[in-house]
Amino acid sequence: MVVELDEAQEWLFDLFLRREILSEFEEQVLELVKLCQSRAEYDLIKHTVEKLIVLNSGQLSTQVFSMAEHVRKLSKGKQTAVVAMAWDDAPDSSQQLVQMLKSRFTREDKIRIFNSVPAFTKKDHVDQFEQFILVDDFSGTGKTVENRYNHLVKHAKGREVDIEGYACLLFGMKAAFDFLVSTGINVHFCRKLQAGLSGHFQQPELDDMIQHMKRLEQELAPAIDGTPLPSMGHGGAEALFFVKDSNAPNSNFPIFWWPEDAANKERNTLMYRAEL
Repeated sequence: MVVELDEAQEWLFDLFLRREILSEFEEQVLELVKLCQSRAEYDLIKHTVEKLIVLNSGQLSTQVFSMAEHVRKLSKGKQTAVVAMAWDDAPDSSQQLVQMLKSRFTREDKIRIFNSVPAFTKKDHVDQFEQFILVDDFSGTGKTVENRYNHLVKHAKGREVDIEGYACLLFGMKAAFDFLVSTGINVHFCRKLQAGLSGHFQQPELDDMIQHMKRLEQELAPAIDGTPLPSMGHGGAEALFFVKDSNAPNSNFPIFWWPEDAANKERNTLMYRAEL
């Protein structure tokens, strides 16, 4: 290790006093520290772990309540479809989200929940609604939101249906929000998140931090089963966010979740992701 174990443990002791939710991840963080080949890389690990946002189930429920209130505000008594961002029947975090939202609208007869985009577009569902609200728990780049939104708009136009469209996310990167606004989509993020490095550092220090992160990524498998490592997170999103006991977004820095090291050995990661 570049730093003495006692020094790293002293930092973690102080960190856990301030961020108790991280206390169960001591072993995983120390594994990250062991990857460091310089003091600068150690400082980078400290920065990213300090900025990491980890939610428990209660904190997640609070944000779901906030989303439900926003959806209710948007509905304005209109026939409203709340549509999970999921594309198929495979388990998806957006489907978990709409199940949580469903209990918030038990007395709202004009709000109907759909578990996926195809579930909404099949048959004549779109004809029955004045507006749709796409929902998901997280957006790293905004590209998936844009694609799903445009698909629904095109589907409605094909059926000559005049329907308003919205998108509502529990969490998302600020860059993703700015991108979606630039496309003209009426979008709401309950919480906007700063990029882990570019949201906190200016040039020339930012370039140094990026190079340190990419050096650390060399300790990871460059690809797994043909899927390349998403450097800096999918789409370069630089995310530092996950919900405990849930599938972590691939927008996170891969040092936190990529399952194999450069020798293709399984890693003890701070986050877990079911698919690459």
